[in-house]
Amino acid sequence: MGEIEISCVQNGDALRIKDIAIAASINAISLADLEGNITYVNDSFLKMWGYSDATEVLGRHAAEFWQQREEAEAIIAALHTSDGWRGELPGKRKDGSTFYVQLSANMVKNEIGQPICMMSSFIDITEQKLAMEELGRAKERADMLAQKALADDLAKSEFLTNISHEIRTPLNAIIGFSQVLVEQDLSDEQRHYANIIRESGENLLQLIEDVFDFSRLEVGKLDIQISECSLGGLLAITKSLMRPAAIEKGLEFEILQCPELPAKICTDPVRLRQCLINLIGNSIKFTENGHVYVNVCVQELDGKPYIRFDVEDTGVGIPPQKQQVIFERFVQTDELNGCRFEGTGLGLAITRRLANLLGGDVCVTSEVGKGSVFTLRIPAGVDVKSQPVLADTTLRTN
Repeated sequence: MGEIEISCVQNGDALRIKDIAIAASINAISLADLEGNITYVNDSFLKMWGYSDATEVLGRHAAEFWQQREEAEAIIAALHTSDGWRGELPGKRKDGSTFYVQLSANMVKNEIGQPICMMSSFIDITEQKLAMEELGRAKERADMLAQKALADDLAKSEFLTNISHEIRTPLNAIIGFSQVLVEQDLSDEQRHYANIIRESGENLLQLIEDVFDFSRLEVGKLDIQISECSLGGLLAITKSLMRPAAIEKGLEFEILQCPELPAKICTDPVRLRQCLINLIGNSIKFTENGHVYVNVCVQELDGKPYIRFDVEDTGVGIPPQKQQVIFERFVQTDELNGCRFEGTGLGLAITRRLANLLGGDVCVTSEVGKGSVFTLRIPAGVDVKSQPVLADTTLRTN
């Protein structure tokens, strides 16, 4: 293997290096004397810096080849008192353009430990550097867009809060007075029209409530208030709210309790009731004949007690391939069955998000033409075994 002698001599020592290891290296290599003047460069160095001949480089101070000359001079000075230096620097090509290198510089010493010259190795990292800078700029743009989106969401939420209040006030008056009107001495046709006004007002009010709740869920502003509450009381309120709709459609409606239910649970009763009302209302809406049952029991998951509510109906049913889609926003079950019912398509999406916020989940099993079972599970939040058992208050409505 051949050797080349570099004219970098200190104290009578001449540095000899392997020509294959240095001259043919794919890394750029340079040698400089103790003052920093370049005494040798390989072909890779010339190519990296854009020079065609070594005579254009040899004898020049190494700091001339960097965009930040003062920093380069400081590195050269530091090599006299340190083992070496490694880091990134912006280089300056022959044409003045900038590129980036990973620099590894060391002081070369003779056999008795005296410094004789400086050796540097360079790797071009321009592409990686520019890619990282572009990634950083992209992240900044993404952060800016995210901040703008958050600001837009907050503004939208505030707007919906204000406008929903303004709309709900006159709507409640319309619903209330239309109900009073229905109870007056009217002809069948007049009572029919009054009922249409009342039902339309109730549908519009529900639409507003759904949009408002979903908007608050989207921006994380819907509060969950966990507290100890009566499970029996919650079921009784839910039954009283949903009973009229079931009676109006001639459906059998039952809330069935298993024996081991605790008298009290720890959850957000308002949001849990909202979930149940959404699920029961959905079942009543899509059931023309038969029943809607709510089966309530205790289920243990991962060693923790959950309260399980199975809302069972004999309605139109949902195709297997569509059973997860219905929990997405603005998707309505009726659109999957060729029918058309009024609604926002937000009820089930809101229910799933609320269930998640309560620490639970909601799912469905269904068969087209035979009905569906929507299962809501939420943590009991209490030691069920130490709780008094809920009295059997199973409620039936025919």
